[in-house]
Amino acid sequence: KATVSVLNWSAPRATMDPTTALTCLVPCDAAVQRVRSAHDTAFVRWPPHFNIDCFPFFPREVHEAWAPRIQAVCQGMRPMELRLPGVGQFPVRKKAAGTLYATVCDGGSGALADMYARVQAVVCEGERAQARPFTPHVTLGRFTSQDAMDAVQGKLAAGWVPVGFTLAGLTLIVRGKETPFTSVMFFPFGGAAPVVVNEPYVAEAADAGACGTSECAVRMSALCGHYIYRIAHPGRGGGGCAAAERPQVKSILVIDNSGSMGRLTADATLSIGRGMFGLPPDRLKQLPGMVVCFADKAEVLSRDVRCPAHVDGLKFPRQGMTNITAGIDTAVKALLADGNTAVHYLITFLSDGAHNTGPACTVEYLERQRKMIDAAGLSVSVIVVGVGRPDTSLGMRIKTALETVPMEALESVYYARSAGEMPGVLAALTDGCVDSLCKGTPVDLAVEGGVLVDTGGCRGKAFLMDAAEAVVVVRAGVGRAPRLMLDGKKADVVEQPPLPSLVMDVVDALVPKLSQRKIAHGTQQIKGVVAGLEALADEADAYFAELKKKAGGDGSEQELADVLGHVPMGPAARLRLLAKKQKQEQTLFAEARNKLRLLLAAVGNNSAQQAAYLTGMGKKFAAKA
Repeated sequence: KATVSVLNWSAPRATMDPTTALTCLVPCDAAVQRVRSAHDTAFVRWPPHFNIDCFPFFPREVHEAWAPRIQAVCQGMRPMELRLPGVGQFPVRKKAAGTLYATVCDGGSGALADMYARVQAVVCEGERAQARPFTPHVTLGRFTSQDAMDAVQGKLAAGWVPVGFTLAGLTLIVRGKETPFTSVMFFPFGGAAPVVVNEPYVAEAADAGACGTSECAVRMSALCGHYIYRIAHPGRGGGGCAAAERPQVKSILVIDNSGSMGRLTADATLSIGRGMFGLPPDRLKQLPGMVVCFADKAEVLSRDVRCPAHVDGLKFPRQGMTNITAGIDTAVKALLADGNTAVHYLITFLSDGAHNTGPACTVEYLERQRKMIDAAGLSVSVIVVGVGRPDTSLGMRIKTALETVPMEALESVYYARSAGEMPGVLAALTDGCVDSLCKGTPVDLAVEGGVLVDTGGCRGKAFLMDAAEAVVVVRAGVGRAPRLMLDGKKADVVEQPPLPSLVMDVVDALVPKLSQRKIAHGTQQIKGVVAGLEALADEADAYFAELKKKAGGDGSEQELADVLGHVPMGPAARLRLLAKKQKQEQTLFAEARNKLRLLLAAVGNNSAQQAAYLTGMGKKFAAKA
């Protein structure tokens, strides 16, 4: 039972409007949406939700007058943990279709009944007394045949996986005569004021996934025991995403609240953190995100950040020591609990990197976290922002360990020395996230008969950007090319003869990844790979020099194979062409060696040096570094 104080509000009276509702929105779980798309005629109009008998609601023109009244109710409530544990039905009747639904429960806490009583007494003033009891449910489908509904219910019940979520407030939704509902105002539980949202509902039934790797064009060239694959994807066209194809993303902000951060905690949260929850809605479908803060210990400040304004109301605890391990542990647990394989998770790590209490954030610890992320099959990108005057080595270690999908349009690390630099960092982050997610496709790589040079294993990931090629380097024996698999399917490979520029392509592709590992784990960790690439440059230099020498002679292709230990591809005319271009491109090998030597150069713990080093590696001779 709930004790409710009825407030004496003088709000305008109005006729109920079927194009408005005060309701409880449920996250767009992929499994729920698939069922709704097949059986619910209102799928394209209504977002997943459960009603509290506030539909129809008052017309839009009186909402502003009613907003304080609704928020007064919500202010006395707290966010509640809810589940969709199973399926049920309202049977088909003579003059009414039956409803198949997912049940909504609060685990016996009584929070749902309390919320219903408060809303009915204060907002509706008892005008909507119902003959039936309150049965919170999410509609999955409507049926005119009882037998058909029973069959669908039995099939769903056999494989139903409970869905958990946090209800953090009530949402006012409005639609036009021919358009879906739009969330126009959110009333947070425990909050002092409503939040204007204006987020339209876009019906999406299918899981997000790879955009058809069978469309990829793959070229392969063999060079001195290395097989270089260049993978291109035609992309979505137009450089953007249609409304129904917008990638689903969820931001998880992990913010350092230690004493060493001082005022920068609030500055970074209200600038960079706020912006990560306001990515362009016409390009990306941003789901409610989370905020984790850490000092001596870590806690989740919110699991339901729907817009930048929600960040403004966050209350941080007192600052303390820096326990980065606790922050990562809490963030990964929240990530795994959410666990939606159709969503691309963006973890933004804002810290000065000064871990000084709690268990060390070791490589072994991070590897255990990564195994759990891999087992859940989640797509995770990690963004490291060094705040103040930090050491970003630990942040880079976290990035290289936990990131399953590197985004090509983002820098390895961002650096904000003061509040004045944060808007620039946010602009770069927003552009990079949109470009990567709307113009790129993550692909799972697997190699049979060789190893990936950058990982040292047979599995990895690539991010294919529109109108660009991803370079994948595989080391294997001379003679038989390894088999490349893209998202579990054998790649259709076109073999091409190698060119001298291929060596620089390999170095340019691998140096950014190796530089991240260097910052995270030290120079020793990458020495073996760098030595192998230097050997490749030396052998390729000798290989093309020998081709130049032989191109003018009478040697057969078999003789060239005996001399070089490599079977050339293509006719003698191709060899003469390669030899002619060799003289013009000789400097490429020297430049490749210079980049590899610079990669091994010492870089201190000063974040400005690290940022310059990482961002400068992609420029000619790494002049900026």
